[in-house]
Amino acid sequence: MRVLMVCISDPGDGKKGDTKLVRNRQITLERMGCTIDILYFEWGLFKSSIKIKNGVGREGVDIVAQIGARRIVVWLLSKGRELKGKPIQTWLSFALAGSWGGRLGTIFSSYTTIHFFHIRSVGLWKLAPEKTRVIADLIDSYTLNIGNWIKIEKRWWAKLLLREEYKKMYSMELGIEDYVRNTFKSTVATVATPDLEHIGGSTIRKVVIPVGIEIKSLARRTEECSGIECIFFGNLDYRPNIDACHVIIDVARELRVRRRDSSIRITVAGRNISRGLKSMLSRQGVTVISPVENMYDLVKSKDVAILPMVSGSGMQSKILEAISWGVLVMATHRTATPLKLIRDEDYIEVETAGDIVERLLDVANGRFEMDTIRRKAHKRIGVFGWEKTCERLIEEYAR
Repeated sequence: MRVLMVCISDPGDGKKGDTKLVRNRQITLERMGCTIDILYFEWGLFKSSIKIKNGVGREGVDIVAQIGARRIVVWLLSKGRELKGKPIQTWLSFALAGSWGGRLGTIFSSYTTIHFFHIRSVGLWKLAPEKTRVIADLIDSYTLNIGNWIKIEKRWWAKLLLREEYKKMYSMELGIEDYVRNTFKSTVATVATPDLEHIGGSTIRKVVIPVGIEIKSLARRTEECSGIECIFFGNLDYRPNIDACHVIIDVARELRVRRRDSSIRITVAGRNISRGLKSMLSRQGVTVISPVENMYDLVKSKDVAILPMVSGSGMQSKILEAISWGVLVMATHRTATPLKLIRDEDYIEVETAGDIVERLLDVANGRFEMDTIRRKAHKRIGVFGWEKTCERLIEEYAR
């Protein structure tokens, strides 16, 4: 089976955010024996192009190229009115469909299945040939992410813009059947049921396809260690992770005030950290490791993973990885609920920097059975292993 995955933006090496989910889906389909190509758009000041690569992390090959952004700009000026009422996040896909629709339609017709990623690709859905099997894989609800950005945004003008974007995105997600009706039989897939409640109302069939992770065997911890070693990890130029780092800074600052010894130590690990953010973390006594040679070895050597994210499509995969690697997780309700984890049994729930400080002090004082929580959580995430993901994708592709 030849499958074309349409991602809009370059999925890169599959190590951050929703690009990691693209990579997970790709690996799953390859295990099913599918041949995978990935189509994405690359924008530049002097050259813009549509590319196809036959694997995440490999160099894409131009299939359509224009000098400058001429064709997109012409379309926006002549037919940009079609974007009225649509969220900014989806504009590029509509512009691509309008300016390169014929070429893309020809490309789409050579595949038996087209797997669209994210609602950002919605403008391209109508280009799928009528008899082609199509999966619209939304991953999660974008309005939930925007809603959380509104809560943490401090600039009044940015809040206004985000609220307007929220209204348009919510309207699009609620009426998503308008974009798929009479075009193809659509499957809306996401990683978590709470993210699906409003999408498409009751008119769109909705399924849950787990993230798909390699669940490691839970290692026995026998070594005695002095103090609590904590870690936050992720791509450090990604907005949700940058926001989380600022929470970590507040945690480290308060810990230094309330507990003057160094029995609770925090590490932030990942790539692409800015000098400013690294300096802010270091000033509060946080160890920064960037880049990281082996994230798995680093994380599994820690006691607690602090994951205070409130947005971003990589939230669930990050918490699953930490649990799989044998680390006690502190996470927000927003992150853990879609995974059906139970508070204080599978993870420790925190919402603010103050919550994290209190829970870390509780852990340091022995008020939580760390090993018991780790083992319960590790057992519960079994439904998110590769096998379950393969089963669900096979079911959808067989329909």
